[in-house]
Amino acid sequence: LAVLALGWLFAERSRRKKVLAVLVLGIALFATMLYQNRTLPIVLILVSAAGLCGIFLNRAVPAKQKRRLAGAAAVAVGTLLLLWITDLGGLRTWLQGTALYARMTGAIGEDSRFAIWGSFLSGDLWKYPFGGDQIALYGGGHYVHNCWMDIYRRTGVVPFLTAFLFTLAAVGTARAFSRRCRENTGENAGLLRFTLLGLLLIFSVEPVVEANPYVFYIPLLLVGAMRGRLAGLPHDGEEQK
Repeated sequence: LAVLALGWLFAERSRRKKVLAVLVLGIALFATMLYQNRTLPIVLILVSAAGLCGIFLNRAVPAKQKRRLAGAAAVAVGTLLLLWITDLGGLRTWLQGTALYARMTGAIGEDSRFAIWGSFLSGDLWKYPFGGDQIALYGGGHYVHNCWMDIYRRTGVVPFLTAFLFTLAAVGTARAFSRRCRENTGENAGLLRFTLLGLLLIFSVEPVVEANPYVFYIPLLLVGAMRGRLAGLPHDGEEQK
């Protein structure tokens, strides 16, 4: 939901939706602090960076709008840096005392995702092509904390390749959907693109299929929605009726 709200901020023009998006993001960040979830802030930062890059590289966006956006981003970053450096109102001190900050900086000694991924890739990866949870992980963990790697570790190379090929197909669908909507209808396809990007980033650092397989249904619905809309759009060289 937080990624969808971020998509509203970048892709929607309605002020009501933007206000609603800010409220949703505020609630999501509060829940992040409450449950000490370090994945969501990182995903939101990466999706925001991708959204800004997409806007600045888009030739259809007026230069005036790009300058305005760059100025707003600079003011936001400058304000955050000023608050952090000056510790205004004890904000920095409070953040540094939270469990979330300790998890983000590794102060509480949690196993690093990179160390777990490294143990998976450099360990017994090729000895167990049929899975079975036999590949030993760093720290004795039960999850690789990556959706595709967890699929390989649990079920083997064939389901892994299926999931990987589906991911490539989903990315290709998102690109085709964006291009054909822009060329044929002028629709803004950014909302679905941002949501799919955010979900793929979450899948990259969390054992989605293992921990909550129902979350995996969301990208299936997104890809299905894009494919359904593509079926109603004219193909390249055809005129829209």
